[in-house]
Amino acid sequence: MKQQFTGPITLDIPNRLVVMQGIELTADRILLVVNATVGFVYHNFSVDETANVSISAGNTIIEFPPYKDCDTHTNSDKISIFYEDGVDLGKLIRDESNETQALLTLFKTDVKDEFNETQTLVGAFKDEVKGEFDDTQTLVGTFKDEVKGEFDDTQTLVSAFKDDVKGEFDDTQ
Repeated sequence: MKQQFTGPITLDIPNRLVVMQGIELTADRILLVVNATVGFVYHNFSVDETANVSISAGNTIIEFPPYKDCDTHTNSDKISIFYEDGVDLGKLIRDESNETQALLTLFKTDVKDEFNETQTLVGAFKDEVKGEFDDTQTLVGTFKDEVKGEFDDTQTLVSAFKDDVKGEFDDTQ
């Protein structure tokens, strides 16, 4: 993708050099070098003979050809440089899309696994609750039988007591 270099640039007119600081580019990636102050093209990859490009200490050094007339130029002139950053936008989009699809597939698998695990846990909980309910029903039935037995025993005792009291009352009369 084409970019304009916005980093620091040094112009050295006597040595016919432009230094792009903090970036390393090969000659085939430098598209246009223009002195924006005077409107002069130092390098145009499509029409000029290629400038000499070298890399040193993390900087790109562009040496423009000696036939370029730069007598009126100064080291303080503003320079514009356009270059190819080497990023294939189509490939970048495809790669990002593929990575997104892979993440979505992974996420889908994780969600499915968690759903299945949750279903298993819910099933186990349901079985546990049913077991507890059945145990409670059994205990309630047993308690009911015990209470009924005790009630029947109490009724028998009350009836016997009533008969005893009636018998004593009758004797007393």
